[in-house]
This record gives sequence, structure tokens and C-alpha cells, in this order.
Amino acid sequence: DERQFVIHLSSGEQLQVQLPSYQAPATKDASGYFVAADRTDLLDLFIGSEGTLGLVTQVQVGIIPLPSDIFSCMAFFSDVESAVAFVKSARQASRDLENPLDALAIEYYDPHALRLLRPDYPRIPENAGAAVYFEQATSQDDEIVLMEWVELLEEHGCMEDFSGFSEKEKAEMVEIRHAVPEFCHRGVRQHGTYKIATDVAVPDEALDAILAAYHDIGEASGVPYVLFGHIGNNHLHWDFIPENKQQLTAAKQAFIDLSRRGVELGGTISAEHGVGKKSYEENGASYPYLYMMYGEQGLRETALTKHQLDPMHILNRGNIVPADFLDSLQRDSG
Repeated sequence: DERQFVIHLSSGEQLQVQLPSYQAPATKDASGYFVAADRTDLLDLFIGSEGTLGLVTQVQVGIIPLPSDIFSCMAFFSDVESAVAFVKSARQASRDLENPLDALAIEYYDPHALRLLRPDYPRIPENAGAAVYFEQATSQDDEIVLMEWVELLEEHGCMEDFSGFSEKEKAEMVEIRHAVPEFCHRGVRQHGTYKIATDVAVPDEALDAILAAYHDIGEASGVPYVLFGHIGNNHLHWDFIPENKQQLTAAKQAFIDLSRRGVELGGTISAEHGVGKKSYEENGASYPYLYMMYGEQGLRETALTKHQLDPMHILNRGNIVPADFLDSLQRDSG
């Protein structure tokens, strides 16, 4: 059975481990246990399990050399559509082994994010409707790569850009990227609320649909928000900045609506941060965060996998699956 493991311990004991029947989404994902479409590697099961399955006692790492140089660029576009079209072309080129373009990172800034940044970073053009930041490893005099990027930017109507060649210029662009969440936190502190943020990622073919959902749900909520982040793998950060309790309630509902839409599109509710002990409220009831993706059956199957590897439930109890799901297994086995 491809969804079962037999682990032979040094004591001679054998552990029978049954994997959940669900399949991890085909995108960047940190929600629940990783279960592949065909055969899951035991190592992959442990990676990203939020400390619920075991302890790592030894790690062997491989070290690769740093590139001799990294070219950085912040490109501004008149509208979101042009920026997204550039992203798609840059991704496609980067996946073509015969193409000299090979982006290390592709980051996105929506109109709201640019408005948030402009007072502190006046270099951002007033009429820019979106921006894309990208990096590529290069040699010191790699003119071919630079010219290919210039052509791609011009092809998609880039209105202005600034490139990072010196360490100071590169540091400024990284600073701008980190300033967005920092300014969001500053805003909610001023209003005595707290930030509501999604961690959704979707497959490539769903990028347009999830961008439409961000816009439609965000605008309908009436809550100030920004959209930015790792568009290279369709993992954008959607940060709400509620100014009062009513907006906080609306932001929480928008979070649920968007996360559910991400799942409908074949994506994940958490691409980076994991689910931990988080829950959400809906129709007067509280649900574990992972319930949105896999339902009660998926949660119980996840609990069984943990129970078989940690029968005393001492490793990060309550992470990923609620403690009461584990308690029922312990009672049944006892």
C-alpha cells in the first residue's frame, strides 16, 4: 500500500504508519502533512510537520557557492494587468533552460501597497498602478542577461524601473519589500486593532482567478488592505489593516472567503507559516484551520498518522489537529 509505512526501530519494534487519504495541493504548501499524488517519501512527511511527528537529531547539508553577483530590479507598470503579464512571461522564461533569464525571486506590489509606501519612498512613480521586483544571479559583466530583461520589460509596457547594481541600491529595494508589512503593523497599532493576513497559494493556472478574488473580496469588505509578496509561486500576502472593531469583523470574514476560494482553485490555506493551533469562526462555531481544506475526515486521518508515530501525544500537542481528536484515539487504543 503506497499510503502505508513500516518503520523498523533499533529496538526491533515495528511501527505501522497509515498516511491520510488526502493529497497535498500541487503548489507551495505548509498545511498539514505532505501526502504526494503517487508515493510519499517518509522524509517529506516529517518536513513541515510542525514538530508533531518527531525530533530531528542530525542534519546533513549541502553548500552551494554564492553567485558572483545578483542583479536586482524594481519595475513599475501602469496597471495590474501589465504587471501580471510580465510576471507570467518572466516565469516562463526562467523555466526554459535555454533562455538566459532565470529569476531567483519575483515579488509583486499592488496599487494599495504602492500608496502605502510612497510617503516614505518618493522614488515610486505617482502614476504607477503596480510593481514587480525581481532578482537574477549574474556575472559582473553579463550584458546579455541585462538586455534580455530590458526587452521583456519594454514588451510589457514597463513605465519606469530602478535597478540595483551597488550594494546600497540593492539594500534599498530589499528595505522597500520589508517595509510593507512593517507599515501595516504601524497602521493597526495606531487604530488599536490587529492585522488579518492570508497565506494562500494556488497553482499557476489559477493566478488570474485568485487575483480577481483578492480584488473583489477585498473591495467588498470595505477594509483597507494591501496585496504583495511572492507572486513567482502565486503566494501573495493579503494584509488587512482594520481601523475599528467592525472592520476587524469584516476582515476576518474576508479572510475565510478568500482562503476557501484558494482551496476551490486547488491551492492551500497556508503556503508558508503552517496551521499551528489556529482556528476560525463561522456561523457561531469554531473550526480547526485545516478543516477548511480536508474536512473532519481529513483531520481524523491526520490525527491517526500522528498517533501512530507519537502514541503518547507529547510532541506539540494541538498543532495541526485538535487535542480532542488525539484523545479519542488514545481512549480507543487504551
